[in-house]
Amino acid sequence: MRINPISYNTYTQQQPKAAQPQASFTGGASIDLAATVKSLDRLLEKTPTIYPPQIREWAKLILEEGNKANDTLVNIHKKFYGSLKECFSPEEVKAKFPEFNDILSDSEVSFKPGTFFEKVKKGELEHFDKDEDLSIQLLKLYWGEGFSLNDLKNYSDGTDIYYTMKKLQIPLVDKTYGHMLKFSDPEYNERIVREMAEKRLANLDKKAFLESGEPVYIPRGPLSKEHKNHISEGLHKFYEENPERLYAMSERQKKFYEENPERAEIFRKVLIRTWKFNDMQNVKAELSRFMKKNRIKDFNTRVLEEDPLKLRLSKQQSDMLQKFWADNPWAKKTFSRIMKLSWKMVKEEQEAGYELIIAPNGFIKEMKEWAAKKNIDTSNLKFTTTIYPERPELNEKVDISRLSRAFADEMEPITHVSMRTANTYFFALIEMVREFNKMDMSRLNSDTAQFVGPLKNKIKEVLYINPNAPYKKRQIRKLEVNDVQMAYYNCLLACMNNHKPRILDLFNRKLNSAYEYVSANWKPGKPLHINPTVFDR
Repeated sequence: MRINPISYNTYTQQQPKAAQPQASFTGGASIDLAATVKSLDRLLEKTPTIYPPQIREWAKLILEEGNKANDTLVNIHKKFYGSLKECFSPEEVKAKFPEFNDILSDSEVSFKPGTFFEKVKKGELEHFDKDEDLSIQLLKLYWGEGFSLNDLKNYSDGTDIYYTMKKLQIPLVDKTYGHMLKFSDPEYNERIVREMAEKRLANLDKKAFLESGEPVYIPRGPLSKEHKNHISEGLHKFYEENPERLYAMSERQKKFYEENPERAEIFRKVLIRTWKFNDMQNVKAELSRFMKKNRIKDFNTRVLEEDPLKLRLSKQQSDMLQKFWADNPWAKKTFSRIMKLSWKMVKEEQEAGYELIIAPNGFIKEMKEWAAKKNIDTSNLKFTTTIYPERPELNEKVDISRLSRAFADEMEPITHVSMRTANTYFFALIEMVREFNKMDMSRLNSDTAQFVGPLKNKIKEVLYINPNAPYKKRQIRKLEVNDVQMAYYNCLLACMNNHKPRILDLFNRKLNSAYEYVSANWKPGKPLHINPTVFDR
């Protein structure tokens, strides 16, 4: 059984019996997992909480499957708590580990002068990061790595960390379990020296990095998804408050985005959306006047709506842009507020799912009634699906094609359902053009306005052979059911990919009302009358 995809070391080396640590509560301890579990189980009745949550269950599962990897207790413990490494706040820890729900952030606790906490926050201890929440650092070392408080004392300037742990409400492992955890790791001493040395070097690298003027520390080497997200959020927050630095990125930041194109795309979306907000139009107008006043004639504010990671400003433009932010604090405040909002919206879009109706509600109702008469059970069928534009792996797969095809084949000669459906999608697209024509583009944000215009023209190209001709000379295309359905759903996909839920909802409502209209007015051999002037604007 594969417990966790995280890779881990296995230890097959057996310690000489003379060197094995002895413990009076068991008569002896072993790195062997079966012997360790047996020893701890003897104490379960007296100490029910001797194991941390789920550790015993994991150990039992591995033993039942033969423990082919020769796992020890420390292997299991580290795999279970290994994801603590990817947590950067108490909230993230609590979401993954309910047993830590009571921990406090170091910002919620006050410590006396001269304590271990104060030394960390002053940057006096090289093995601890003064900027990272101390609760998170201790959780990673104590629970994530399984290092004892006594051994961590060697890296805390000789200070006992127990008092700090209690103040931060970090739970302690059972004393017996802690001993057994250490006994099960034949490389414990080498591991703690290596891990703490790496931590010290990372802290020194971070210190030098930040002292060079960098806003967020970007470690060297491969990074986890969570760590990339942490860096990305840190950069966004910095640029919210420091727009003057936006177009003067360091090479290390550029490299981070080059190596992580998905993060670069999110950053690009946030900035482009920020500049397109209606509230930013006054900022852009003032910036344009400022540039002209200072004789920067070749500057156009539209370039700020392009890909910020590819934009290259001249030194003169860059210097004057920084001066603009310094001279206009109101503009900087507006930018900060809008970028914060844009970042929130983009983050929500990364998780957003949009409901898509497979067919008009009227069509589905008729099909269900037909199926009931045929004794076909449709109770387990879904007639809507959810699409996640940014996370396609979550997309639901819904297929009712066999049922709908059988229904249409049988009922077409009677109710002309296929012809009605084709006209429904056609009419729904016409209705959407009407709705777009009613919209006051000046009241829409520029992003939505720039989306609606091209989409309306695309629909006209689908419906007309010559969409740009005077309306009296336009010729309506003859479309098959599949063609007009495909055109309609391409419009829906455009709405989802551009995160326009209101327009998507409008499409869905127009499809349902179009089916009702077509069904009520349909007469075989008599086409529905459509007023072509809806395409005039």
